[in-house]
Amino acid sequence: MRGNGFDAILNTAAIGDPAERERAFTELLRFVRIVVRAEMGQRLRDHRESIDVCQSIAKSFVDDLQTGRIAFDNEHALAAFLRLAVRNKLADLSRRDNARKRNSNSRTRSLEQTPEPAEITETPRADEWPRIRDRLNEHDRRLVELQMRGLSWERIGQELDLNPATARMQFSRLIRRLRKQETDSQD
Repeated sequence: MRGNGFDAILNTAAIGDPAERERAFTELLRFVRIVVRAEMGQRLRDHRESIDVCQSIAKSFVDDLQTGRIAFDNEHALAAFLRLAVRNKLADLSRRDNARKRNSNSRTRSLEQTPEPAEITETPRADEWPRIRDRLNEHDRRLVELQMRGLSWERIGQELDLNPATARMQFSRLIRRLRKQETDSQD
């Protein structure tokens, strides 16, 4: 990006001459490529082609120049702007890649850690209910009552504003906890 020729290219590209716009794009691409190579880390290179990044930045720049969204007093201001644009683009790509990796890892972990559907131990018998009822909070009481009435897990979920699988899991955990308390109290 040296010489007065580049100023002329910028001015012509800003007016909209397609040939000059293409020439400005090519000149910009050379400079952007240098900055991208200097700034782009190996991790990002492993996932992205540097030429794609360069072309994206140069195209956005020429488009913004033509629409008048950006203007520069001198070449140094232009160079500083392009360096900042490259850094911002690389940071954005890095954040996207990291987010994609986190999402992929969390999906993999959740699939690996998803337990088999909990096996529900038997529902409390009617004669056990008065003794158990006092040990439960309001949510757990309602959960057991709905289950004892024979409602489906979908209906129980609707009543408690829960996902049916969540309602079932909560019930299973509650029953296991109650059975463990009974066992512990007998020892």
